[in-house]
Amino acid sequence: FGLENAVAIGQRIMDLTYIGKGELYGDHHPIINDSVEITRGWPQQKNQLASLLKNTRFLFTYDSYSNLNVEAVLCGAIPILLGGDKWTADEIDGGELGRLPVLRANEVDLSNPSIPDGFLDQYNDLRVQLIQRINQYNEQYPKDVALFGKKCSEFFLGQAAA
Repeated sequence: FGLENAVAIGQRIMDLTYIGKGELYGDHHPIINDSVEITRGWPQQKNQLASLLKNTRFLFTYDSYSNLNVEAVLCGAIPILLGGDKWTADEIDGGELGRLPVLRANEVDLSNPSIPDGFLDQYNDLRVQLIQRINQYNEQYPKDVALFGKKCSEFFLGQAAA
């Protein structure tokens, strides 16, 4: 997931709607007009999803706390959180990846969505910060796994791992 071979945001005309875990919080989730619904089963492959997101302007999502929102941002699409779930903005922004550059439904005219003035600068800054945090996690991960293994050995075997 990234911007390689992605269409520039100003040239993207496709929008997507995703319900995801939103179905757990209610039973009325209309597909946004002129958007394509994606599901947990379609597209089937991650590379297909990435290709779709690289051509997507907005991802309308009823699942505010989904990895799909992160993948959309990495591919340059703008998630629009439609709400209806139980997550607050503070809870969403307080996740381990930090604040994502998203719009909320009350910030956009859903009948004729457009990118608000000044939003793209904020979006790009937050996107760069997200990528930096992901890179830090990826760099730290092998060290954390090794430490976890050492602590498990010490706990279960009663000895320090070499």
